[in-house]
Amino acid sequence: MNRGSTIGLAFGLSGFIAGVAVTGMMVVNAPPAKEGFIIAEPAAESLSPRSIPTATLISLEGEPTRKASFDRLALASLTSLFDYEGPDPVEDGTEAPEGAEEIDIAARNDVPVPRRRPTADDLKLASAEAALADPVARMPTVGKTGNWSSEAVNEARVKCEQLLGGLDVEFKVKDSIGRPSGCGIAYPISVSKIAGVAITPPATLNCKMAAALHRWITQVVQPTAKQEFNTRLTGLQNASAYACRLRNNASTGKLSEHALGNALDIADFRFSNRMEASVGSGWSGSIKGLSLASRGDFMKRTRSGACKYFNTVLGPGSDAHHKDHYHLDLMKLRPGRGKYCH
Repeated sequence: MNRGSTIGLAFGLSGFIAGVAVTGMMVVNAPPAKEGFIIAEPAAESLSPRSIPTATLISLEGEPTRKASFDRLALASLTSLFDYEGPDPVEDGTEAPEGAEEIDIAARNDVPVPRRRPTADDLKLASAEAALADPVARMPTVGKTGNWSSEAVNEARVKCEQLLGGLDVEFKVKDSIGRPSGCGIAYPISVSKIAGVAITPPATLNCKMAAALHRWITQVVQPTAKQEFNTRLTGLQNASAYACRLRNNASTGKLSEHALGNALDIADFRFSNRMEASVGSGWSGSIKGLSLASRGDFMKRTRSGACKYFNTVLGPGSDAHHKDHYHLDLMKLRPGRGKYCH
């Protein structure tokens, strides 16, 4: 190598070193860049000195989801560059790379998860929760309100839930009957069974009357049947329930409690051993071994016990109109007038 070549090479190396030093100083003194990624635009088909590809800074501030996606892309690129084939740092017990857990969580959160389709049990549970939140929802609605206002019918429905909630009463709701100022029931129910005792035929009553019958049957009639006959009541013969008429079917006078669904006439008791007790004509069926005293005690105890739950109790001996059945009602008591049990 001649002297001229050596001098040229020395000047070239000096220029290169100076350029590197200047570039390093510019990098060190440059202001910190905003967090983001530089995306290069595609180059033109034929590059010319003036058509050099440019780059655009995309800020990811306030967009954590996109940032997490770019983080994953960058991590994947670095992994592929180094071709790391060692053990999984998590499985190996060593610490995972800084930020790996956050990236993994972001990756999972970035993928939408489909909602589970509700099962039949889920729908039943939701229905039960709705019923608990709105107790009236458990009571069927009236089909036709007739001459009753929707407010009056809904008020009766709420009261019915309060009266029958938790009681063993089987019934069907009927359309509203009559009108407020005469015969009628805003929220009538057709009662077919009370605490396992069949009502034949089903009795159309108001809910207050149905609740009183439940208490009388469970607290008086069933215990008496057990003590007197070692049997249980299974049915009651309905002689009259709702009926738009005056008292004792008279042509003049006051409305009967039957006209308000507030009364029930019982003609017959039926028991599990096929025995029947007719209020009007005595006993029939399997009555072998039963004394007249025990039969009479049953009638007396159930009749007197009804006065605890009803305001009027009539039967044989009261008058000619009640010689063959028990009449039970919840007539509203006026001041100074007590219950009438005869």
